[in-house]
Amino acid sequence: MTDATQGMGAKDALSVTPRSGGEATRLAGYRITIYRRQRDGCWLLARDAHTLT
Repeated sequence: MTDATQGMGAKDALSVTPRSGGEATRLAGYRITIYRRQRDGCWLLARDAHTLT
């Protein structure tokens, strides 16, 4: 039994629009999520990384 697991790396994208108006900027990249098992058996988010550009 392992105490850490990696969520699937996935391609991700989002758009950001300035509150003051203007053109939206699109960001895209990959993400990876790592969970760690706690002593009580529950899984807790340990690391979450994004490479949005």
